[in-house]
Amino acid sequence: MKSLFFNCLLLVLNGTTVSVIREYFSNSMKMDLITAEIYCRENNGHLATITTKEEFDKAAVKAPKFSWIGLKRTAPLVNIWQWPNREITNFTRWFSNEPDNQFSAEDCVVMDISGWRDTNCVSGIFVTLCSRSFTLVKKKKTWDEAIQHCRTHYTDLAFVSTKKQLGYFETLLKKETETDSVWTGLRFLDKKWFWVNGETMESPVPLSSQCPIHPYRCGSYNFNTLSWENRNCDERFNFVCYY
Repeated sequence: MKSLFFNCLLLVLNGTTVSVIREYFSNSMKMDLITAEIYCRENNGHLATITTKEEFDKAAVKAPKFSWIGLKRTAPLVNIWQWPNREITNFTRWFSNEPDNQFSAEDCVVMDISGWRDTNCVSGIFVTLCSRSFTLVKKKKTWDEAIQHCRTHYTDLAFVSTKKQLGYFETLLKKETETDSVWTGLRFLDKKWFWVNGETMESPVPLSSQCPIHPYRCGSYNFNTLSWENRNCDERFNFVCYY
């Protein structure tokens, strides 16, 4: 069973200001590390990244039992730890006397509501805590340029599948975007709207199913009017990526 929460961050990556909404979700089935990583990737995410106390507090609600997270040693026997995007962690929440690296073989990390401990990456079996990020990129690009940027630097153009996700888009990103509309992973092809992950468009996106006039076949979200739009794919907007 999967549960969710969101958190918002501001970052500067490669000279480009981005706003990040980090979404956490969990699966209560116990898995080995490789299976856990596959589960997160199949749901457009990674094993959880936790970079602040606020994020830890929120994530801990979803991890009442020891759960895999994305923190790993950069190399065996080295006490430097990094997240799936290779960012070195500055925030930690270790239990007392952790990390202890028993048998010099504990290079991965699990967490529960109280903190983190290192564990064996191969023999461990735990439940899974994942995260994925909605990332607002403050560069003005066409829809095709935006999806190329997302797939090069992140995962893909973002899709919105629940009203809760839409609510966070509206409340957290409206203050940050430099263009009234932002590109999302919504496109009209083969007589229907669909998300770039292959899902057909469903609520909460109220766009007409009628064929839009070319080139108005790319989906954006307008934070001024809080509405979805079909726009000219060659217009240049900020855009939202998944990571």
